[in-house]
Amino acid sequence: MGAQAGDLAVRPVFEHCYTALDGEQARALRMLSGSADPFVSVPAAAGLLGCGPQRAEDALEDLVDAGPLIPIGPAHYQMHVLARLSALSLPAP
Repeated sequence: MGAQAGDLAVRPVFEHCYTALDGEQARALRMLSGSADPFVSVPAAAGLLGCGPQRAEDALEDLVDAGPLIPIGPAHYQMHVLARLSALSLPAP
């Protein structure tokens, strides 16, 4: 996929971010990227990740720190569409 923003290729930026994640964080990113909804709550993330709410919130906050997620309110997050598309095409680490 050739994700572009104007003259800039954004895929290398997301690939760099992705390779900096540990295995659990990378798995969480791929799992969350597969959701049809770019918005995710802690309970929804827990369901997608197959874990409890505290572990899901920790995973979401790790992804906020890494860059692909944006907090949009208490216990709610958003993943940018380009980050979602890029994450879907990346292999498991």
